[in-house]
Amino acid sequence: MSNYNISINIPKFEELFCVDVSTKTVIKKETNTKSFDMLISSKRLFLVSLAVKYLESKNITPENIKNVLIEGEGSELDLVDYKNIRTILPTTNELNLLKDTSKELSKIEQIMLDYANLGFLNNFIELKIYEFEFIESLQIIDRIIYSEVIVLKNICNSHSLRYILCLILKIGNIIGYTYSSNKKKIQGLKLESLDQVLNYKSKNNYLFEFVIEMLKVNSFDINNFINEFEMLTRNNQTDLESIKNNLNDEIHKFKEKLNIFYSMDSEYQKHFSNFFGYGSEMLKNTSKEYYVAYELTVKCKKLFGEDPNSNFVKVKQDIFILIESLRKYLN
Repeated sequence: MSNYNISINIPKFEELFCVDVSTKTVIKKETNTKSFDMLISSKRLFLVSLAVKYLESKNITPENIKNVLIEGEGSELDLVDYKNIRTILPTTNELNLLKDTSKELSKIEQIMLDYANLGFLNNFIELKIYEFEFIESLQIIDRIIYSEVIVLKNICNSHSLRYILCLILKIGNIIGYTYSSNKKKIQGLKLESLDQVLNYKSKNNYLFEFVIEMLKVNSFDINNFINEFEMLTRNNQTDLESIKNNLNDEIHKFKEKLNIFYSMDSEYQKHFSNFFGYGSEMLKNTSKEYYVAYELTVKCKKLFGEDPNSNFVKVKQDIFILIESLRKYLN
């Protein structure tokens, strides 16, 4: 990176984005150049100054922010706006320092205190940010569950997958019964046994190549089978247990934020009533879809003779390896 000669206009940057954190709110002396001990770290104040500058560019100040949020004055705020307001709001420790000091506050520290003095603001901003983050998080979980349901339905219902496994089982029984001293046929095939089929080699010939040849002899459409499980190739490591944990986390957070909502005055509650209404419905619907995926997993485990307590990810990965091996031989 040191090979690049890059010029940065620092004065221009400061003009656009920074508030002078060392400027006092009231100048009582004849000079404004004396040293000043700030209560808040300079790094923290720098970040706050950027947020202040950003909000001021949108005509948002401590004096009018309540009208902007509650009365809807000006343009509608977005997530970036709310996060900038949160940046300005002091922590409990910072607020204690700002309130208890006998020293004069810098301009930026006074702005922090002015925002903090709006008692409703902390909870209001917390819920506004949560509203954005909740919808995004739940939509991600919904997409994962939707994909997982498709994959599980394919695994449970695919005649093509059963056909391939039946062919491999038949070949295995021919090997075990016809060419083995221990003549014994098996009735089912564990998917984990696919690894042996894929790697078995005798007389410089791979068994899997013979499987593919027999599929072609039987007019089996390999391309169609690969396409049928296209979703699996993108979601073969999805863990239903992780999905459940993420969903439970969202339910827990929702309940926590709901308690904050109940603690607010009705003047502020009206801005979140709709969200908590449809948010509750979203969680119910997502939970229902999760249980659809769960029941399909139980069904698939029974179908393939897997331990009910086992992680089904391994089964999906075995099928994925089979699909990728077929794709490799086709190419």
